[in-house]
Amino acid sequence: MCLRQLGKKRKDNGRKSIVWKNVVYITIGDPYLYSTWIYMHREIKANYPEMKISVVPGIVSIFSFASKIGVSVAEGAEKVSVIPSCYDLSTVKEIARNSESMIFLKDGRYFDQVIQVLKDAGFPDNSIFAIGQDLGTDHEIIRKMTLGEVNDDTLTTKYFSILVVKRV
Repeated sequence: MCLRQLGKKRKDNGRKSIVWKNVVYITIGDPYLYSTWIYMHREIKANYPEMKISVVPGIVSIFSFASKIGVSVAEGAEKVSVIPSCYDLSTVKEIARNSESMIFLKDGRYFDQVIQVLKDAGFPDNSIFAIGQDLGTDHEIIRKMTLGEVNDDTLTTKYFSILVVKRV
């Protein structure tokens, strides 16, 4: 099902729910960062401008993960880049050349390609490398090592994944 069809289905379901005084939509992840909620919010505002929408975000996954692995996202004048790794990686090498920290969100199926891009962009083998999947669940997995220690067993293929790499 494409995003447009999914949006129409959700819109139709929303019309059925509109009789309720309060509606709650719970999302896993960050509601305003690469989230399906962004598209839903836009559609609701366009179709029901009189509806009051309140968003109560949780702890952003980037900072939750940084706390779990004990690594600062950025310090001083360091530049950090946040990349949705399930998209075109052709521009990531240039971004990586100009960043001290890189955070890749979602879709771990692409993380193997990210490793080579980071190395090609000059991230040294002693760079901090941390990968997490299914954070906040009973199936949470967290691995922290150096970029040079990464191997096939390190990587994840799960959608709900995060990868943080930081130059040392």
